[in-house]
Amino acid sequence: MSISDDLITIVLFVVAVTSIVIAVRNRRIQKRNEREAQAARDRENAIRLELPVIEAASAEVVGWVARREVMLVVAADPRSASVNSRAFLRTKALVEQFRALQHPGAGESRALKPFPAMVETAAGRIEVWLGRDSDNRRDYWVYYPRFSSTRAHAIGLISTDLLDAVELEPEADETARA
Repeated sequence: MSISDDLITIVLFVVAVTSIVIAVRNRRIQKRNEREAQAARDRENAIRLELPVIEAASAEVVGWVARREVMLVVAADPRSASVNSRAFLRTKALVEQFRALQHPGAGESRALKPFPAMVETAAGRIEVWLGRDSDNRRDYWVYYPRFSSTRAHAIGLISTDLLDAVELEPEADETARA
């Protein structure tokens, strides 16, 4: 009997040591995954700067930061888009237009009432507002609603006929007649 008691003790000891080794290994894997997740969150935060810091800057700096955020997202492979809260099927073509975003000049025309547009790519999701130009139907002023300054001032201009079929709200049409 003493051999079987010793054998049981040895087996239990091996099981206990194996369990401890597995627990230590799992803890190391968990810590590595937590570090990788934190690094991914840090990369995301590096792309999207904190609002209080940006809002205190000049309108030109805020516009530059907004254009940078938009460009970082649209530089990746497109996944989906919506315009005026409706799915937009020509996602790739729309993303190409955003990649060609022009700096807003000091023009005499103005934008009609903006409507929302959302683009999702492999790099993330970005929402902008598009305001059709009052003089040129192909031009759309691009606003970035994340910052108060870029809600009021366009961050860029795109020229496209992709959005001709977008139905504007009646207010925007009345503004155009005025």
